[in-house]
Amino acid sequence: MKGINFVTNDKGKKIALQLDLQNPDERMIELIEEIEDIIDVDLRKNDSTRNYLVIREELKEKGIISNS
Repeated sequence: MKGINFVTNDKGKKIALQLDLQNPDERMIELIEEIEDIIDVDLRKNDSTRNYLVIREELKEKGIISNS
């Protein structure tokens, strides 16, 4: 893909990716968005979670969402 270069170590193994952001094409923009999504998921993998139904009830009680 145009505008993408791989950085390799002395053994030829790809260790980094270099993107030319001066003239990104649609495919590069999509790739960057995918990478951002992967990073976001990885950063949140150890976050605590809460039950959807409990949160929904709390929002109903506060009048933020309707009971329908």
